[in-house]
Amino acid sequence: LRRLGLGLMKTKDKVLPWRFIEAFDYDTGTIKLRLRQNNLAKLHPAEIADILEDAGAKERLGIVESLNAKQAARAIEEADEETQLSILENLTPQVLKDVINTMHISELADVFHDLNPLKSIEIQKVLGIDRLQKIKVLSSFSDTDAGGLMHELFTQKESTTHVEELIADLKDRSYIPEIVIVTHHGTFLGTLQVKDLLRADRATYLAKMALDNKCITQKTSFHDMLRIFTQYNLRVLPVINDEKIPIGIVLVDELLKIIDEEQERDENL
Repeated sequence: LRRLGLGLMKTKDKVLPWRFIEAFDYDTGTIKLRLRQNNLAKLHPAEIADILEDAGAKERLGIVESLNAKQAARAIEEADEETQLSILENLTPQVLKDVINTMHISELADVFHDLNPLKSIEIQKVLGIDRLQKIKVLSSFSDTDAGGLMHELFTQKESTTHVEELIADLKDRSYIPEIVIVTHHGTFLGTLQVKDLLRADRATYLAKMALDNKCITQKTSFHDMLRIFTQYNLRVLPVINDEKIPIGIVLVDELLKIIDEEQERDENL
């Protein structure tokens, strides 16, 4: 860029751990990566997504096919839309089936209608009627509304559950989320942050700990969500339906991702 007189252009750095570099050709500047399964498994999905975005079409498929279905799905979800479409449209039928059945419906809904028609039909057969119907519902919302950003998979517990029961249930999980607390009838009561369990009496009912009762609907806009997240310093907002029953959650990470993408677009203009 300096040789072209463009040294002042802002570029986004891509940093890879040295242990993943296999060779460097000083004549051509070509870098070869050690992309074996045991190394990739140590990377965060966002780091794998960065590699997928910079790799060629053939290399992307090789990387995805070397991962297990869960790792591949999370990495694809973290990648930009162009990369997601490129991968989904070129995966072999069996790998595609495994990945599609592991991806979050909300993430799949974001790119589903941009797939080529033949691949869309193939994926519809894999999804089944229930998941396909959920995609159609989510696709009816804007990408920045709560309905378009929410995850349908979340941890929910009844208010009559004891802290000790909840801790036992969470003990073997690799990821500990915030907990959505509901009444006996399934209506939203509040949200419990896991850190609060550290100082709680184990005989306490969750009803007494569900102090955070902020929630949103599927039609809540991006700006309203951002205001609630920042005003109350939250990490998650439950999404409820007209009957006040939780149907999903929006993570603050999703809003930060949108902000980051907008900033990156502005920098590239």
